[in-house]
Amino acid sequence: MNAANWYLDTSALLPYYRNEPATQSVQAFLSSLARPIIISDLTEVEAASALSRLVRSDELTEAQAGLVEQIFADDVRSGLFVRISVARKTFQQAQQ
Repeated sequence: MNAANWYLDTSALLPYYRNEPATQSVQAFLSSLARPIIISDLTEVEAASALSRLVRSDELTEAQAGLVEQIFADDVRSGLFVRISVARKTFQQAQQ
């Protein structure tokens, strides 16, 4: 599959890094894609927010959330994911 056709949002990002019902499916799907996989700054912000929420709800410890953030950052640096800029117009369309 061509990675340029695939954008990874937060709903797929978190199951890739932690055990959730969709984890196996997400991991299998992402491993089938050519690298890099596209993300945005919004994906990173939403992931950090979701991890904070999971810590507040005692579903993750702060150490576990920190580990997920570190592994994710390592994957971005390694080129597994590539950030694209999202134009203001795109945000406005999504909001509508």
